[in-house]
Amino acid sequence: MTEFNYRFADAKDACIFVGVRLSRGLDERKEILSLLHEGGYSVVDLSDDEMAKLHVRYMVGGRPSKPLQERLFSFEFPESPGALLKFLHTLGTHWNISLFHYRSHGTD
Repeated sequence: MTEFNYRFADAKDACIFVGVRLSRGLDERKEILSLLHEGGYSVVDLSDDEMAKLHVRYMVGGRPSKPLQERLFSFEFPESPGALLKFLHTLGTHWNISLFHYRSHGTD
């Protein structure tokens, strides 16, 4: 995963933008899309739409459906395999994350 953007929508839904580095190209992309559809997720593939990727990644989800008492924090951590997963495990389940942006620099 090269990028992950998340925005809380309501108690049931969230809007997510994910960037994935593929090693097998189009076949792998089709497999991922198929698995997401089979899992019941609504998916829009922006792989070939550079303009949309530039804008959507920062606007994913917009405002939540109801006002939230949010606090915004910014964290920087080393870019190494598993860094994002380690960060999320460290946060644990004590926090309700309502907005999240992660991007591995140097990737599209």
